Amino acid sequence: AGFGDALRAPATLANHEWRRAGYDVIIDDGSHVPAHILFTFTELFPMLRPGGVYVIEDNAFSYADKPTNAYGYRVGHRGGIGRPTTDNAVERFKALADIVNREECFQDLDIVIFSEAIDRAVFQVAFVSGLVFVWKKTAAQQAGLAGIPSLRWTSHADGPALQEYKRFLEAGKHVGEAAAP
Repeated sequence: AGFGDALRAPATLANHEWRRAGYDVIIDDGSHVPAHILFTFTELFPMLRPGGVYVIEDNAFSYADKPTNAYGYRVGHRGGIGRPTTDNAVERFKALADIVNREECFQDLDIVIFSEAIDRAVFQVAFVSGLVFVWKKTAAQQAGLAGIPSLRWTSHADGPALQEYKRFLEAGKHVGEAAAP
């Protein structure tokens, strides 16, 4: 993907043949800059075939909590464990795992991590040393969940913990950290 001053997809990704064919496996071994990882995932995950797996390598710069340079790019100004999800790849994928685990009981997703289409297409998120794996639902998994009536346990799904989590995602604060005046 083209990075430079603006994140933009290269022209080859607009090739309709490639988009229509899809991929069974996509491995992101790119710049390792969290913002680039997130951009690339958002662009490429929709091209993954149902049941396919998306692999992200070398995501350690999401843990940088002070400014540093990685391959000529500034990182760390928004990173660190538990930090805002805006440009922190690992934290965004952790949040995506929450969406995946919540969907069976609470299908009315009111939190969006990447996009509603991407979030609903994810079946599993796994973390292994230096890697993130994201599996796309198979057609059967997609159809199976679509056929389950929503349990709408709103009294259980909309409690204080969820409200604090929503504020965390929206405000980019640590959970439990006081909001800025």
